[in-house]
Amino acid sequence: MKNDVAYLIRDILSLYEHQSTMNPNLPVRGLLYFADMFRGLLHGKHIYGTKLVSLPTPVYIVFYNGDQEIGEEKWLKLSDAFIHGNEQSKMELQVQILNINNGHNSQLME
Repeated sequence: MKNDVAYLIRDILSLYEHQSTMNPNLPVRGLLYFADMFRGLLHGKHIYGTKLVSLPTPVYIVFYNGDQEIGEEKWLKLSDAFIHGNEQSKMELQVQILNINNGHNSQLME
């Protein structure tokens, strides 16, 4: 799978994307991106052992500059795609979408 930019700095695994269209499937794509990256990081680790294998903390941010008005930021959740929501599952992944259109998030854009 291919994403825009991913960095592992110390114990933070950051995934950054740029989008010009709003896509409600971003959390699903993020799940696949992170699973692929974690698979690589876990290669050779004893994930079936009794000792906890530590993972870097994932952070997923999308920079948005499309025509749909979203305000300064918007959050999308993986559980929005679940047929039964998160009533029966506690698994979650969130995507922070930052509006980088002119006049939005001026501090970020400086």
